[in-house]
Amino acid sequence: MDRTDVHVNRPDVPRQDVPRPDMPRPDVDANPRDPGPTGPGRRGTGIVLAVGSVTVAVGLSAVADTEGFGIVSMLGGLGALLFQIALLALLRLQYAERAMTRPGATGSVARIGYLIQAVLLCGAICSTVLDAFWLIHGSVLWAVFDTCWPLSMLGMVVIGVRVAIAGRWQGWLRWQTLFAQSWLLWGVPLAALGTAGLYVGAAQFVLGYGVLGVLLATRGRDVVAPLGNNPAPADRS
Repeated sequence: MDRTDVHVNRPDVPRQDVPRPDMPRPDVDANPRDPGPTGPGRRGTGIVLAVGSVTVAVGLSAVADTEGFGIVSMLGGLGALLFQIALLALLRLQYAERAMTRPGATGSVARIGYLIQAVLLCGAICSTVLDAFWLIHGSVLWAVFDTCWPLSMLGMVVIGVRVAIAGRWQGWLRWQTLFAQSWLLWGVPLAALGTAGLYVGAAQFVLGYGVLGVLLATRGRDVVAPLGNNPAPADRS
């Protein structure tokens, strides 16, 4: 018997697998033009966002300066609640598709940003529920939740700017995201115009987030740029 065969078949000798020529090699055979991860439910997110932009616009216009519990506060709260849930879905999609991450970056800072924004939106949702039922108004807890709405809108501005800079979402989707998520920059100055400014701010929700929702519902992977293969140590967001 050949001594070589005995040595190879011994159980105490570790086996070394040699890759076959037909086996795929991730470091060589990966497609550098692959867009990478695309988020689940892109079309559904777009539809919910488009509908939510209309409901919040109608809700804001209906509530205006109305105070106290009633059918108006309930309808206004429902409209805002649907929109805020749509924003959470939008953040989930952006996170899944790494919309804030430049090609080649690790995305660690972006993940923290999305987490903070999600917490602020959850606080804004609590504020919406309190306003709809007109609960604990004037209390410290109400004030804390009430500040979450403008802070969440500020966070959407920051994310929109970052999405535009990163360029992972391309074409009209890239710039529509920036326009939609910059609502705070429009809404605050328009508030000084009174009722007219309120209606214009409500219309911006539809023109911004509504159109963004339509783009998400009708466009697929063709608007997502490749992630790239080599991490860029100088940019960790």
